[in-house]
Amino acid sequence: MVVCMVQGRPGPQRQMADWYMLYRAPPGATSTYQAPIHDSALLGRADLTFGDVLMIRRALPRADLIVDSPEGIHLVELKVRATLADVGQVFQYLRYLQRDTSLAAKMDRPVHLVLCTLNDNANVRAAAEADGIEYIAIPSAELPALPEA
Repeated sequence: MVVCMVQGRPGPQRQMADWYMLYRAPPGATSTYQAPIHDSALLGRADLTFGDVLMIRRALPRADLIVDSPEGIHLVELKVRATLADVGQVFQYLRYLQRDTSLAAKMDRPVHLVLCTLNDNANVRAAAEADGIEYIAIPSAELPALPEA
């Protein structure tokens, strides 16, 4: 299990990911937290040296949560405090995901875009929903307990 650390202890993003899997993921879904996206635009560069290949793995974009379900892929961005810029970030990660070499065979299914936050923001909600992104304000009281360190 990958655990997001904040000052030496698991952070709220991990709790948010666990909440999403408990309450929103379809039955039979699997997930990857802090999922590296194998963007062919980055990995397919002809000018990459061996050193570049080793370094680029650390620089790959990481989606907060990717959920693979029978109904499709859920691309979930997890923000303690969502901003309008995060709506754009969801679309940027979608572009990366559409070029992901490891998920290419699964990308013929629908991709469900989700922005989760702990602090509801009416402006962010309006912008996200206008762009077809599901906006979820997670009640803090529903967050699962963090695993023991």
